[in-house]
Amino acid sequence: MMRIKKLFIPLGLILMTILTGVKSDKLIPVYSGAYKPLIQNYTFDNFFGDDAFVDFKFNQKITSHIDRSKHAAAALIDLANKYPGELSILVLGPTTNIALAISLDPNFVHKIKHFYVMGGSVNSHGNISPGVEFNFGSDPESNFIFFNSTQGDVSLLPWETNLSINISSSWRENVLGGIESKFMKFLNQAESKIRKLPTWQPCDSLIVATMLWPNLITKSFVTNLTPIMAGEARGGLLIDYSATTHKPKNVEIIQEVDVEEFQNSLMLFLSYN
Repeated sequence: MMRIKKLFIPLGLILMTILTGVKSDKLIPVYSGAYKPLIQNYTFDNFFGDDAFVDFKFNQKITSHIDRSKHAAAALIDLANKYPGELSILVLGPTTNIALAISLDPNFVHKIKHFYVMGGSVNSHGNISPGVEFNFGSDPESNFIFFNSTQGDVSLLPWETNLSINISSSWRENVLGGIESKFMKFLNQAESKIRKLPTWQPCDSLIVATMLWPNLITKSFVTNLTPIMAGEARGGLLIDYSATTHKPKNVEIIQEVDVEEFQNSLMLFLSYN
């Protein structure tokens, strides 16, 4: 198993607070980030309930704390300066806080070991509009700042790769969901609504798995990615598949993963209490 020395995860504040409290007795700081995209307003769609956890009753003690001393973007910069070349960043939502950190310190990205990003549509299979995936559609300007500042140390798991793994909701509910661990019981409640879909869509856990175990990636390619900020395709991506733009290659796009090994890894590590 690969060990990553330093990791920062930009997540929803409530989500991160609960998750760190569920699984760890250690005091893990949580920093509050942007409340809206750089330009447009945030629209709440209630897909995961009013609290983003399908509104189930959470009875466990939360052991983590919210560090109010600094903004998440400032925390990113401070950690990058403290651990230059060691910090890996896992991006499971919009890229707003990353863009803010870059805007405050243009050298920030050069101090990061690697970015692991879940989001974007690379073959026009959007989930909020044609060719536009939710995370990237939430803040196109931040996407543009991010991908025009990096130098290729970015691995992107797009929406299409998540769809292609084709794990049934039955496996998620009856096999993975049958594990009697503390963490799985929590996830079963938190995912009770989205498990009603025909197939399970493990977007976030899939990018985490490829970060921890790069050998899960069976097919990927490195190219240039340009975010779209205007028009009907706002929030979409231009992917230089044929290398015609001659722009710098700024992303590794993960296309295929070893699905069976991914499932085995989940079964093993989510069994721990």
